[in-house]
Amino acid sequence: MKKLTARRDERGAILVMSTVGVVVAVIAAALAVDLGRIAQERRDDQRVADLAALDAARDLSQMQALAEASAVRNNFPLGGGNTIVAVEGVKTDGACVPMPGAGTVCVTVTSDIDYVFRPGGRPIVATAVAGEVPRGGFMIGSSLVTVDSSRATILNNFVGRIIRGSAVNLSVASWQGLATGHVSLEALRLQLANLGYTVGDTQSLLDTNITVSTLLQAMANALNAQGDVARADIVNVLRLAVTSTTNIALGQFINVAQGAEEMALASQVNVLQMITAAAQVANGSNFVDVPNIGITVPGLLGTRLRLQVIEPPQFYFGPEGGSVSTGQVDLLVETDLNLSLNVLGLSNVTARGKLPVRISAAGATGTLTDIECGAGAGMTVTIDPTAFAGSATTNADGIIVRGTVLIVPLDLVRIGVTSVVPTVDGPPVDKFWSYPTQFPPPDGTTTSQHAGSQPIGLQGLTTFTASDVQVLGLVNLGLLDGIVSALINALTPLIGNVDNSVLTPLLSAFGIDIGSADVTALSMQCGQPMLLG
Repeated sequence: MKKLTARRDERGAILVMSTVGVVVAVIAAALAVDLGRIAQERRDDQRVADLAALDAARDLSQMQALAEASAVRNNFPLGGGNTIVAVEGVKTDGACVPMPGAGTVCVTVTSDIDYVFRPGGRPIVATAVAGEVPRGGFMIGSSLVTVDSSRATILNNFVGRIIRGSAVNLSVASWQGLATGHVSLEALRLQLANLGYTVGDTQSLLDTNITVSTLLQAMANALNAQGDVARADIVNVLRLAVTSTTNIALGQFINVAQGAEEMALASQVNVLQMITAAAQVANGSNFVDVPNIGITVPGLLGTRLRLQVIEPPQFYFGPEGGSVSTGQVDLLVETDLNLSLNVLGLSNVTARGKLPVRISAAGATGTLTDIECGAGAGMTVTIDPTAFAGSATTNADGIIVRGTVLIVPLDLVRIGVTSVVPTVDGPPVDKFWSYPTQFPPPDGTTTSQHAGSQPIGLQGLTTFTASDVQVLGLVNLGLLDGIVSALINALTPLIGNVDNSVLTPLLSAFGIDIGSADVTALSMQCGQPMLLG
């Protein structure tokens, strides 16, 4: 009987616990609804603040009116506790701080929200700051000077060997056509999309792996689409020569800062610059070896070049302060001497041998330092060239001087020659481009500007010395010093000719300068506000 009474006392306990649980659940649900409304309202108000700040930044003299008009357009009802305030200033610790002269607009959006399941409500505050951030684009590392016959020879040899392992044979006019042709990155994006690549935005365009052949196909299609059939045909000639299947990404030489994506896509890029940059990226850190460059230099039988490009030309798009560097190279120039010397008392004196010159060097850094909008619009890039950051050396183990003594041709002297070019670090140089006249078509004409030494300057920097002299035949000992001196005196202008005729055109054509830099203005954008916080 007692047990039955105990059980009867426990009846109804589950009902009480269930009731309490339901109450708790209802309260939790009410809180969740209120908190959800607050979170949603905060997101909506932040969106209103962001858009209002962008609109107000277009004209600081009317920022309050522009902010209010923006709020109304975006369904934010002013009045009844809903306010929007725009000030010229900055955002600190989540709050707008007035700062006359800041050049930026900070907007504060405040709204009242009533709770649904509990009495009262709370204010919601959202802030945003925006300002006009001018942006610019430039390319460092490749000259757009007129393509002459020597430069065309170099381009045929080097670009051809990179993309297919042997030279191509484009004419001067063809290379010149590429050097004066332009396509936009947006046009390339559209053509890559037509070829089946997923390149819906700027970042995917930069990240997508493609071959050089695919890039040339997209470039030719883009040129055809804009009616530039002649240049498209030249690009197709190169495309058909390509055998490399190495994947590249445009992001390996095109740098786009956040907020500059649309400007980058709209920018016109030079066809030749894009081809040489892509070819160098595809080649990687491999040496390009040309047994004979094909350019005649007085005093030489031939010139062999081995070039390793460690860092290709670079493109930059973004706000002031952005930098890119280019031009790291390892270059071996091996010349076959055939010098005639003037030595008193001897006739038909010639010097034969190999004179290798090895250059390990860094190029230059370009920094977008200033963008001027309005009157006098233009862009300034500071170019900081670094010449011979590694070394430039010559070391000939044995140059044979041959002459005629008493009608008898004799090998007279074997001379070892050494030389070290001192390290040179050129000062930074500011270069200004006027907008739009010095920018790419359709608004103007592309202009490249050069900073640093041109040519490289080997002739003025090199001092040759005889490291080893061996007498081989009958020679008047009084003439020995004269033979050595004549050879040393002849080598300095010879290296100067190699510099002018081979090295400088080679590096310029290939988008590289040692101790200097070529920079091309690409684009400039003003009047485009962006959120800063």
